[in-house]
Amino acid sequence: MEERLKLKEGLPFKYGFKKYKWQSDYCNSKRNRHRFICAANQIGKSTIQICDRIDIATSPDLWPKLWPRQFKYGTAAKPFSWYLYPNQDTVMSEFVEKWVPYYLPRGEFKNHPVFGWKEQITNKMLKHITFNSGWRIYFKTYGQNVQDLQSGTVWAIDCDEELPEDLLSELEARLFATDGYFSMAFTATLGQEVWRQTIEGEGDEELYPDAWKRQISMLDCLKYKDGTQTPWTKERIDQIIRSCKSSNEVKRRVYGRFVVDSGLRYPGFEREKNYVDRPESKDGKTYTGPPNGWSVYSAIDVGSGGKNNHPAAYVFVAASPNLDKLRVFKGKRLDGIETTAGDILKYYTTDKGRIQVAAQAYDSAAKDFGTIAMRMGFGFNKAKKDHAIGELALNTAFKSGMLKIYKDEESLKLVRELETLLLSTPKNKSKDDFIDALRYAIMEIPIDWDKVLEGGEIEIKKESNLPDPKDRRAMYDYWDSEEYRKESEDEIENELSFWGNLYGS
Repeated sequence: MEERLKLKEGLPFKYGFKKYKWQSDYCNSKRNRHRFICAANQIGKSTIQICDRIDIATSPDLWPKLWPRQFKYGTAAKPFSWYLYPNQDTVMSEFVEKWVPYYLPRGEFKNHPVFGWKEQITNKMLKHITFNSGWRIYFKTYGQNVQDLQSGTVWAIDCDEELPEDLLSELEARLFATDGYFSMAFTATLGQEVWRQTIEGEGDEELYPDAWKRQISMLDCLKYKDGTQTPWTKERIDQIIRSCKSSNEVKRRVYGRFVVDSGLRYPGFEREKNYVDRPESKDGKTYTGPPNGWSVYSAIDVGSGGKNNHPAAYVFVAASPNLDKLRVFKGKRLDGIETTAGDILKYYTTDKGRIQVAAQAYDSAAKDFGTIAMRMGFGFNKAKKDHAIGELALNTAFKSGMLKIYKDEESLKLVRELETLLLSTPKNKSKDDFIDALRYAIMEIPIDWDKVLEGGEIEIKKESNLPDPKDRRAMYDYWDSEEYRKESEDEIENELSFWGNLYGS
């Protein structure tokens, strides 16, 4: 015990385990087989994971408690784990710059009978670290072929930074036989829905509800657990906020939120501006349909029909008489449902009910749907599928504020598609079924998009009392101010009154 305390608090670790705010909570959570830290940049999330793995690798007395099945009959094999980094260059740089000088036992402990260790480097690539305790850590990368990750029964897997979703099932399969542990410490940069649902999902949407999870901002790191000052100060955080190029970058890098801030296909969409509450009457009634005098346009993306393929989706968009306000008030994505063309038409017509539509469109690639709809007397137009004009129109409508999506459980799926679809994502792998339906519907509305898009965007009236949008700290102070809350309340009240008058209430 004395040796272990000396190991933890002395030379082998630069800061000492006790200084880390979440270390004791993290290390006491072994009963949870999944552990996730989604955090801001440079606050020690990787350090916590590395220290935890070394701690367990050099604690053979803990192994029977953590892996009782392996030790039940006294025939447990030598334990080993995988540690995954994005690429091989990162493996070597992390080993040289972090593991060796700060975290691995050194000095008198380098050759200790339990804490001692030895690395194997072949062709300038780190293969594994073997501890004298008997534990071995193998280093692998996200760039490896999936087949290279299919062999071996692993006791634990640690992932540094966001794991590509297509590797997840294969890695988890490696842990089945051992009841092994999966850990990931990351800053959300890839916008993958599986990890958003894991970290920020609620209710039925949440994945891994029994996992140990933490979402950590820089502001959570002002003090160590023992109350001493960390390298992070409010002044330093303010400086970082001012250097961020967008509000999304602030959310991700400073607050540890799950957002994507670059390479988006629909950067014009902003949740704060374009995703709003449904209007209500003075007596509290929520409006769900289109207001009097507005026209409705709808569209269907038929998808590929399979349960695990691209699901079908449809939307209904209300357009004001002057075509200067557009509202997505209804829609559905048929997740997890195997559908035929007839099934999709039935879902659509049921939701449509008595709503009168000015135009409705469908993806002309789905010939069966067009045939069935025509025979049943439904007049559908073939969707205008030009991506360039459709994407530009959507981005412009969102950026100008003319297009808003009303909040509900289904429309949140559309929002997540808009927030995570990247320019670099191949079409056959894109999660954009709801977006396609919206794009088709927008292109049915008789707006002169060529005229609107001449200057690249609709002219936005700028308020003189707003702070400089480039000053991210000033913008955050403004959004948190009483002035902004009052303006937001006025805007909501105006919107409610507008809808109420149209509905005749």
